[in-house]
Amino acid sequence: MPSSRPGIHFEAGICQGCLYEVEKNHIDWDARWKELKQFIKERPSKGKYDCVIAVSGGKDSYYQTYLFKEILGLNPLLVCVDDGFTKTKAGIHNLKNLQVEFDCDLFVYTMKAQTQKKTMRYTFEKYGRPCYIIHRLIYTVPIWVAIQFNAPIVVYGENIAVTRGLKDNRDIPTAWNQVHNSVASGISIEEIVQECDIDTQDLAMAEIPPKYTELITTPIYLSYFVRWDGYKHYKFAMTRGFKTLEGEWNRLGGHMNYTAIDSYGYLISSILKYAKFDHSYVTDMVCELIRTGHMDKDVGMILINQYEGDIDSLMLADFCSLLGYNHKKFFDVYNRYYKEGIHNE
Repeated sequence: MPSSRPGIHFEAGICQGCLYEVEKNHIDWDARWKELKQFIKERPSKGKYDCVIAVSGGKDSYYQTYLFKEILGLNPLLVCVDDGFTKTKAGIHNLKNLQVEFDCDLFVYTMKAQTQKKTMRYTFEKYGRPCYIIHRLIYTVPIWVAIQFNAPIVVYGENIAVTRGLKDNRDIPTAWNQVHNSVASGISIEEIVQECDIDTQDLAMAEIPPKYTELITTPIYLSYFVRWDGYKHYKFAMTRGFKTLEGEWNRLGGHMNYTAIDSYGYLISSILKYAKFDHSYVTDMVCELIRTGHMDKDVGMILINQYEGDIDSLMLADFCSLLGYNHKKFFDVYNRYYKEGIHNE
């Protein structure tokens, strides 16, 4: 990972993602799997569902659902937060197929349209973080839903703080710290309510539930208990009916056609990361593939040099449509962050 990423840690020039990949070789994964089963045993369900799984319909969602439904034999409730953007055909198919293939109930949370628009415009223009509220909701909504259904466990996938560099980068099983990490912290809900003239109750689901809920449900990182490999999850998902963007959308920017494919406009948030920190989802994915042994470093550098910073026209059009911008307004904001970013240091 590049040193420009906020919160990234290096030792002797090696980033924490690569350091952790080496550490994985020394972790007793069998012991951690037993730890997960004991964790579940100690938290029997008091309602219909044994757990809640936070899903998008992506490759990792398939792997998580497979483990908890078919291997562990639980009855999970799948919970998805709609990002508000136009869905790809692959995205629509994958979420529905996930529910059908593993025979699970599915709960989809969608924000009030005008509340989302106001919030995203504000955090985009003032902070260059258009999807901030969506990121928070991904971390908070599944917990609120679990509380309502008395589900004792909320399952999240990878702890990206360990591999990509965020505020709290401990390799730990419980995921209460997610909402305090950089992708979903730094902008208070109170500020958004005040500046956007929004009813407090309309953003209540974006607040982390009070700590007493630990008596009811506990969020966990599955990547603590099993060795995480997103590319292997993609290969597995393909055996269970998962579809890529192949034949639908030749997405610019070098983004692999099997990841972050649920909607058109969402990855604009990654483009803003490029404006500020000189890297985006292209670099994130290439680094992940290199350190897990699925891509040669030379090939990865070619992809980064060729595609990093490119903005796909469909992605941009969908983003502007949701937020009510023309292209000039978007680039006025984008260029401001680009000029203030590390490009000009």
